Amino acid sequence: MKKYIELFKNIGLFAISNFAIKIVTFLLIPLYTYYLSTVEYGITDMLSTVVYLLIPILTISLSDATLRFCIEDPSNKNTYISIGFFVTIASIFIVCLTLPLLDLSIFGGLGEYKAWFVLCYAVISLQLFFSNVARGINQVSLIVISSVISSAVNIASACLFIAFFRAGISGFFISLFLGNLTGVLVYLIKGKQYRFIKLSSCRNRSIIKTMCQYSLPLVPNALFWWITQSLNRFFISALLGISAVGFFAAASRVPSIMRLVTGVFEQAWNLSAFQEAKSKDKNQFYTTIFRVYNSSLLMITSLLIIFSYPISTFLLKKSFISAWVYIPILLLSFYYSSVNSFFGSIYTASLKTKFLFVTTFAGAAVCLLTNALLIPLFGLQGACVASCLSNFVVCLMRMFDSRRIVKISYNIFTVFLSQLFLILLIVVHLQVGNIFVDFF
Repeated sequence: MKKYIELFKNIGLFAISNFAIKIVTFLLIPLYTYYLSTVEYGITDMLSTVVYLLIPILTISLSDATLRFCIEDPSNKNTYISIGFFVTIASIFIVCLTLPLLDLSIFGGLGEYKAWFVLCYAVISLQLFFSNVARGINQVSLIVISSVISSAVNIASACLFIAFFRAGISGFFISLFLGNLTGVLVYLIKGKQYRFIKLSSCRNRSIIKTMCQYSLPLVPNALFWWITQSLNRFFISALLGISAVGFFAAASRVPSIMRLVTGVFEQAWNLSAFQEAKSKDKNQFYTTIFRVYNSSLLMITSLLIIFSYPISTFLLKKSFISAWVYIPILLLSFYYSSVNSFFGSIYTASLKTKFLFVTTFAGAAVCLLTNALLIPLFGLQGACVASCLSNFVVCLMRMFDSRRIVKISYNIFTVFLSQLFLILLIVVHLQVGNIFVDFF
């Protein structure tokens, strides 16, 4: 019973944290789509896409290792945190050296904002690192404080610079930088995490080796996971133009509503999965949590598909509203992505991260192939289908292979019926979509 109480306690804390972050999404999407053009919005999405590609590669995912080993071996937390921090700092300098690459046409004009790109990468990577440290040393309440304050700064600065000063895309970068910088300062000042950072702590070669053995398989996993989630932006930019990226990005924001559930759960679940990785009754524990989580995902996904048009009229403005037709398939893709994350935690908790690479490699291969084939034929809808197919392949592989580690019980026929229901719901909804448009 204690492990369930601990999980629900963490869910409560992460719920507050994620609500603060997601309220920014809900409040700022109408602002962005009203004041920014489709081209400008496409550039902002491209920045986010590239930053989250570079972080796991340049930091070799050591922040994940920092989290994992701070929980397992708290006596050496100074060493784990110091190594992770200095690698993150080194990654910022590497980014500076690669800035000329942003001038390539596939980045859709992002090269005009090189200085902002470096600044945003720095604060985002540091905030992600310090949030992992907070989870690793049981400062979960600090994550809530940081999220609330940084979200408030982000909203206030976005309204000030985008709506009031009409700074356009520069206003977006300013608000993004200030919001994340505030979060970093909260971890350093309120959490006093600077106490754990010492250059002398980075000399333990055995610990460095152990951390790298854990984190290195996560790098290709993160890379191929990024491919399955974000590579379509580059195909869209190359084949349809940066304006189409803006439409796709706007449609992708609606499935982010599901993050109110999945983001909260995943953060809390990862901690519980780590803590229960060696328990004798973990099969029953994992099965119970998966059934509740999957049922919740199915219900929320179904509701969002049904009400995707009225939701889009609230969140999307002006020409962006036509992007609603891409939302239903993206919701199904996000459902598979969320299930993937659940089964992925089984591998990280058990320190068996190599198969993560295998599954995400397969998903990336499917993503590359289907994007290349479907976007020229079906445009943005082809990109949505490609995303859905790649996530589905990863989901299928992890569900079956993870049984080597944890035997989660589920009825395969019930799972099949639930997927068939979602697909039929999407088909029907898109067929009668004009009725929704006329009604609303």
